[in-house]
Amino acid sequence: MKKLLFVIPSFAIGGITSSLRSLLASLDYNEVEVDIFCRQKIGPMKDAFPRAEILPENIWLSASIENGNWVKKSFFQFFKGIRVFLRMVGVDMNQVYGKIGGKQLKTDKYDVVISFHEGLSPIVCYYPAKKRVAWIHSDYSRHRAIINKDERKQYERYDTIVCVSVFARSVFTQIYPSLQGRTISIHNIIPVDDIREHSRNDTEIDERFSTDYFTIVSVGRLDPVKQFDRIPFIASSIKKITDTPFRWYIIGGARGYGEVDTFMSKAINENDVEAEVILLGEKKNVYPYVGKADLYVCTSESESFPLAVNEAKALDIPVVSNRFPSVKESLVEGRDGRIVSIDEMPELIADIMSRRIHFSGSEIDNDTPLRQFYELINLS
Repeated sequence: MKKLLFVIPSFAIGGITSSLRSLLASLDYNEVEVDIFCRQKIGPMKDAFPRAEILPENIWLSASIENGNWVKKSFFQFFKGIRVFLRMVGVDMNQVYGKIGGKQLKTDKYDVVISFHEGLSPIVCYYPAKKRVAWIHSDYSRHRAIINKDERKQYERYDTIVCVSVFARSVFTQIYPSLQGRTISIHNIIPVDDIREHSRNDTEIDERFSTDYFTIVSVGRLDPVKQFDRIPFIASSIKKITDTPFRWYIIGGARGYGEVDTFMSKAINENDVEAEVILLGEKKNVYPYVGKADLYVCTSESESFPLAVNEAKALDIPVVSNRFPSVKESLVEGRDGRIVSIDEMPELIADIMSRRIHFSGSEIDNDTPLRQFYELINLS
């Protein structure tokens, strides 16, 4: 029996939570025992891991301690002052947090400790552990541009670094060539049966959603990289090409990207597509919407692994995707859908709408990533 500890930032709706949920749902619990430490124990996905034990808060590692009772708040404020002083004299506070907090969590009892988010890896690397694994879900060049830090020394403390695509691995190893030998790629698992079951649970579907017209769906947080702000112009261009009525539903929350939300509403009005482009907001279960769509469209500028695209494939929904490096790892041109530039989308989508073009069908390989994961934790 292998004891595994996964460390995540929160239980918020999103790709990282979904990919962990899918991975854990695929494991053989006669072979593994799973615990989860969540830095901020909030979010609607908290109950999505029925087979895992959720560890309690830790005063060194939990973000939510700041919002606790007066004792916790007092300690946090006192410790915050010490932290500022130690940082001024050059002490690495991540190392302090990781070593002391990890010792309190007894992380050395686990066979593998897995940092399942890039933002946590500089802390988790200091947890006492038999084996440490870091997971890279992003285009790391974008992540590094945001943090503006060299994390090579922290990643050197990991036995293995897992990237969710060959593309993501190539980006990471270009930045840190010395880590190439310990960096691998494992695609996210796509739980086809589970996705299909959830797609049939449409009792709480948004009343604004209708399939009376040709239905297009796009899913993701309102992050600039998703390029949802291009959708109103695409929709306006489609209206000029064809008379076929359609609705384009965008599902996702702002969560720190409120300016995108505001800009989207403005762009919808300016392009006169208020009836066609509808912002449904964040949904805990997106699958009933995707499963009823005629077409799934991905406008992203970049994706390390386009999870929503693969979920659309699991529901046999054809996909039109923008052309970015990792998309060919998920879509086969002409079989699952089409890969084109955003500039080509209006004409292509209008053609699909008018002629109701169908694609031959999708194939999803979960055996390979599951086998690779078992190899990673030495269960093969």
